[in-house]
Amino acid sequence: MPRRQPLGVEIAGFDGGVPIAELSRSCAVIPDAPGVYVVVAPEEFKARFLHESSGGHFKGREPSVPVEKLHACWVPESPVLYICKATRLQIRIKQYLRFGAGHPVPHWGGRHIWQLSNAQELLFYWKPTPADDPRDAERSMLALFRAEYGRLPFANMRA
Repeated sequence: MPRRQPLGVEIAGFDGGVPIAELSRSCAVIPDAPGVYVVVAPEEFKARFLHESSGGHFKGREPSVPVEKLHACWVPESPVLYICKATRLQIRIKQYLRFGAGHPVPHWGGRHIWQLSNAQELLFYWKPTPADDPRDAERSMLALFRAEYGRLPFANMRA
């Protein structure tokens, strides 16, 4: 079966396609503007789940979930793993990456990503929404995803 395009990433004016490993060194390419971002699995990505998350323990909370839950949340037909809004893209993505590196920062959403042993291969795409509320853009993208796949992306736990 041919791989589908990531949900609207190319056709809706998203920028990026930058691996997490590269963004972990510098987020300078990401605008400091409101918008939405998505985490996408590259072509031929194979999910390998860890028993323990690399995510930070914000307020003492354990970010790890049972591997069985990760398997249940996985959407094998979709390369889109996480959709999120940000009032300031650069700052929010930096927080997300710091959380994934084990720092206790407030980015609890999308934490399933950090239980993938090969998370550093994943790609970030972003789209500034200066004229629109990023919450509306996120809601719309999640609704499209749910309509297409019958559930939320792998790392989105609620909408």
